[in-house]
Amino acid sequence: AEEADSEEVETAPCERLDDDEGCAVNVRFVIEEGEPTLVTSLELVGIDDVPDDMAREMRDQLKLNIGDRWDEHSYDQTKELLKAIMFRAGHARATVEGRVHIDRSARQARIVLQITTGPVCTYGEILVEVEGADNIPTDVIIAASTLEPGMRFDSEQIREAQRRVYGLGGFSGVVA
Repeated sequence: AEEADSEEVETAPCERLDDDEGCAVNVRFVIEEGEPTLVTSLELVGIDDVPDDMAREMRDQLKLNIGDRWDEHSYDQTKELLKAIMFRAGHARATVEGRVHIDRSARQARIVLQITTGPVCTYGEILVEVEGADNIPTDVIIAASTLEPGMRFDSEQIREAQRRVYGLGGFSGVVA
């Protein structure tokens, strides 16, 4: 969000009946917003190292593009979406690091996102830890997850496994 060029906070005095009694205070914010800061460059470092279909999906998921108004929420959302794309493709150790240079006087934001996929990962041993309830055998829980050692990691499979295990009943929550 763009910072305000000027802001003013007004409070009105209130009357109290006793010294120890509080009172309602009206607060009014007056904000005069100036010209927005715009994204003037967006560099995706490392995107040339990912498969074409993944790179295309990443570009399609950008929440900020050149010419857009700078917005920190959209910036953070973009980083999370890029990471999620890599997680779904098996890159459990993927990272997205970002730097933003904001020139306030020129009202420009230059964004650099460093994309690192890391290796494609597979599931290792599937472990079950049950706290507070032991009415469902661990082999039933593992079977319900449908995850097996050696399968390619996929964050969507993990979410589905959580739902299936929770669906067995008897658990107040399931975390993978």
